[in-house]
Amino acid sequence: MAGHSEGSLIGMIAARQTHADACISLAGPGDDITSKLKTQLKPQLPETDREAVFKALDSLKAGYTLGSLPTAYPAIHQLFRPSVQPYLISWMKYDPAVQLKIVTIPVLIIQGRRDVQVLVQDAELLKTALPDAQLVLFDAMNHCFKPVKTNSMQEAQTSYNNPDEPLTPGLATTIARFVK
Repeated sequence: MAGHSEGSLIGMIAARQTHADACISLAGPGDDITSKLKTQLKPQLPETDREAVFKALDSLKAGYTLGSLPTAYPAIHQLFRPSVQPYLISWMKYDPAVQLKIVTIPVLIIQGRRDVQVLVQDAELLKTALPDAQLVLFDAMNHCFKPVKTNSMQEAQTSYNNPDEPLTPGLATTIARFVK
């Protein structure tokens, strides 16, 4: 069972329920999504709006849908749109590190050092949760498994939108060796 980003958490849970032989976390967050979103959004939001957005996240985590959206920013509206709120509420119930602790099959954690969405610290949190897991870090890999030269969001966006760029060298081989 393999999962990428939020799918990493889904993969951990599904691996237990489907009796998978192994589990692979690809750029999976190491903490709950509420904390991850706060970390990701903090530098993007003016301080005047941050409190309202964080309060909205806390409300969703507590299981409450939002009556009104916290800011006028289109990206925030997209994140908090009513159709997504039930999904966010269900997702916020899970902590990936806690879920990984109860996985009893071999686990491979893969993380790129140039990922601007999920950080090496996330992979380290997962490794700490399950010390027997294998951790592989790729120096020049971003969140979409592409080789990049910097940690810039601009370079990340360019690579995300270019399906012709190859995967990071060694990634497929690492996964194949683990699976075999």
